[in-house]
Amino acid sequence: MRLRFAVRRVVPVVLLLTAAAAPAPAVIRVDVPLAQVYKTAQNIIIAKVGAVDAAKKQANLREAVTMDELGKKVLLPRDRTLTLDLAGDASLAGRLRPGDAVVVFVGQRVGAVHAADAWFQASPGGGADWRILKAYAMAPADMYGDGSFEMLILEEDGTLWQKDSPVYVRGKPIGEWEEP
Repeated sequence: MRLRFAVRRVVPVVLLLTAAAAPAPAVIRVDVPLAQVYKTAQNIIIAKVGAVDAAKKQANLREAVTMDELGKKVLLPRDRTLTLDLAGDASLAGRLRPGDAVVVFVGQRVGAVHAADAWFQASPGGGADWRILKAYAMAPADMYGDGSFEMLILEEDGTLWQKDSPVYVRGKPIGEWEEP
């Protein structure tokens, strides 16, 4: 009799504790370092905004250069127009202006877009070449694992500079990073 009484009291407690130990949903914020995006990018597109259609929440981008040659991220000339769907960030249509530079880090299923001084997660498709999904934080980081702090710098003319490495535009080296 004592065994039945103990089982009747212990089993509900064990079931309650087991249910409480089940994984609960959680929101986890992860800031993606720029270095990770740069390393995993299969291609990097540098473009200028051609036109912005606020009603359709789309921007036409005129691709200036792209980086992808023999596994090295080297700038090469291109000449095509891309469509960027801005629906993932309603304020972006009002902040983009014709002539603004946009950088797209192209991955297999997802990418990153730098536009209007902000970073956005993006994906291919959705009625456009690229679709903005949401804004997110990016942090410059150690790209080469050598302990130095690197960053990519996009100038107003669309030139993309990489610290401590020569950058090639249209086949010509434009120089090394120089400390001010």
